[in-house]
Amino acid sequence: MEQSQIEETSLLRHYGAVVVVLCLGGMLSTLAYFAVEQAENQHIQFEFIDAANDSIKAIQNKWAQNLEMLDALANFYSASTNVDSAQFNRFTKPLLDRHPEIKALYWLPRIPHHQRIQWEKTLQMAYPKALITEYNTQGKQIPAAKRREYFPIYDVASKQQNAYMIGMDMNSDPLLSPLLQKAQQKGEKIASGPRRVAIGASEHVGIKVVYPIYTQMAQNAAQQELRGFIVTTLVISDMVKQAVQNISHKDIDILIFDESAPKASRLLYIDSSQHTQPFLAEFEQTHANVLHINKNWHIAGRTWSIHCRANDGYTLIGITGLPFAILGGGLVFTLLLVALLIVLINRAISLQRMAKQLQLKEEEFRTFVNHAPVMLWMTDTQGQCLMLNQTWLDFAGPLQDQKVNQTWTKLIHPDDLKNCLEVYSQAFLNRNKNNFNMVYRAKRRDGKYCWISETLSTRFSSTGKFAGFIGAGIDVTQRKEIEEQLKVREEEFRHFVNQAPVMLWVSDIKGHNVLFNETWLNFTGHTLEEELAQNWAMTVHPDDLEYYHQIYNEALKNAQHFKRVYRLRHTDGTYHWISEITTARLDVNKTFLGFIGACTDITQQKAAQKAIYESRRALETLMSNLPGMAYRRCFDTYWTMEFVSEGCLELTHYHPTQLINNREVAFVNLIHPHDQKGVFKNIQNAIEAYLPYKFDYRLLTAHGDEKWVWEQGQGVFSEDGELQALEGFITDITEQKRA
Repeated sequence: MEQSQIEETSLLRHYGAVVVVLCLGGMLSTLAYFAVEQAENQHIQFEFIDAANDSIKAIQNKWAQNLEMLDALANFYSASTNVDSAQFNRFTKPLLDRHPEIKALYWLPRIPHHQRIQWEKTLQMAYPKALITEYNTQGKQIPAAKRREYFPIYDVASKQQNAYMIGMDMNSDPLLSPLLQKAQQKGEKIASGPRRVAIGASEHVGIKVVYPIYTQMAQNAAQQELRGFIVTTLVISDMVKQAVQNISHKDIDILIFDESAPKASRLLYIDSSQHTQPFLAEFEQTHANVLHINKNWHIAGRTWSIHCRANDGYTLIGITGLPFAILGGGLVFTLLLVALLIVLINRAISLQRMAKQLQLKEEEFRTFVNHAPVMLWMTDTQGQCLMLNQTWLDFAGPLQDQKVNQTWTKLIHPDDLKNCLEVYSQAFLNRNKNNFNMVYRAKRRDGKYCWISETLSTRFSSTGKFAGFIGAGIDVTQRKEIEEQLKVREEEFRHFVNQAPVMLWVSDIKGHNVLFNETWLNFTGHTLEEELAQNWAMTVHPDDLEYYHQIYNEALKNAQHFKRVYRLRHTDGTYHWISEITTARLDVNKTFLGFIGACTDITQQKAAQKAIYESRRALETLMSNLPGMAYRRCFDTYWTMEFVSEGCLELTHYHPTQLINNREVAFVNLIHPHDQKGVFKNIQNAIEAYLPYKFDYRLLTAHGDEKWVWEQGQGVFSEDGELQALEGFITDITEQKRA
């Protein structure tokens, strides 16, 4: 009876899940219907954006093409200093044919007042009776009033229709004159605002573009002289029709505005099936609530904007069968899923049979625990051992279950037993939820003590109550032995560092010193704590401190080796010269860890160097004041000089650097050709007899003079009697010879 009630309760629970799935399926199908419907609306919106962007791009490209045409005409005038009407017509005719939106194209030369009469005569050669004219208040053409400069129409793109305008001064036009002045001031093309352009009997909205042309003879832009203007009239409606003629923009309103113009007159163009005054009035109010896109761009000194928006004919919500198909498919899928759940419910009973398999899993778990590579044990809430795995038993040897709690303490080394019991007891008292570790020595089954690292973890029941502990121990004897070896080596290293005959220091990655050896401490007379507190910086000589820090900071920034020489105060108060070689410390991954510095006291070496320098300076002073030339040279064919004193310049008129190592001239070439053989023989005989030599001969100077000189010297021999060099002295005896 009880089993039957359990099965009925289980069936009710499972069929309740079927009801939930059915409800969820219907809800998800409905949500999918609305999601697909929304996706279709977004698709239509994306199509509108693509179509609108295509239209905007086409209009912008067409606008740019017209300005490029204007640039081409400007370049044509810039390339030629004299363009006649025939050349103007030949150049502009194909441009006008390709751009029907251009209704007028003029060339306005700049005519200063003092050139007016001459220019009118030239104009009358092509157009008799033509003058520079302007319109009076009655709208009649009259001779232009006197002004500083004129901009008359000279060339017109279509003379059949506009020939009457030849000579008309556009500087008098109240609408165009400000535009000319603005283009002249900025030195770039300038566009006007919206203007009415009469074409036949109809009027259209257009703009004028003024392009200043300058002479090319000036050295820079500031010196260029205005040559004239190219003026064109563009009809916006024709330009837009040309731009979008191959683009589908059905049910999309296109509006173009001049954003630089006053709000009332900024509309340039509108293409809409609702082109009515109420539509324009409503545009600003409903624009934000209607699917639209607009872009601004800056060109010819003004800001223009194109607005594309969907009108009432553009369908924003597409009614297709896909949302309904999704809804129906979702419901069908839900029914199939419910049927599948019913089948699964019938199989639920068979799952109960799987409970028996849990026993097998438990055996597998025990096998896993016993074969784990760590020693595992488990206790109850009273600390009584409930389980020891096979690894633990293999280590300690077989134990009787009833004696485990009495005998495990005998395995712990006597020196470690007290600490282990304290840690273990404290853990049971506190029932600590955190893991804790202890390291102790335990007796292995062969009687040898091994180091064990053990981690204890608190065990809780399914209700969260304390249930005891689980412990895991690892044999770390080998690690302990390695640690002991490392301690010995560390002591040996410290002894080596402290007994080193040089002063050593070590820094970390931030440049802070972390170690000074005893040699350093004995030198400075400070304790290690004082040096680590940066007191070592006070022992550096004040004159060397800035250099000391500069070298160190640069090396620390780049993590590189460096050397430096500075003065450091000895414990007796005197400053000693220190030569320091510092190496960057790197780990196995080449990561910078700091520096190791080795310092050597070179005070005596510095003193010796100073004595040598003073001795050499005194010798050089003596040599410079001798009335002749001291030398050291090789006994070779060229008499190669290794050293020549400053007296060489007065004697030979050659600088010592010119003779040393035969850089510019060999000394043998200075000996008179008739004396060379005798000189060589005298020296040869003296060398063979290991005797000094003395003789006179003639010398040729750098100025071509001939001097009599007296030379004495001797060979320098090694301990083996081998000739190393010749050293001697040469002096001028020309006056004695002439006397």
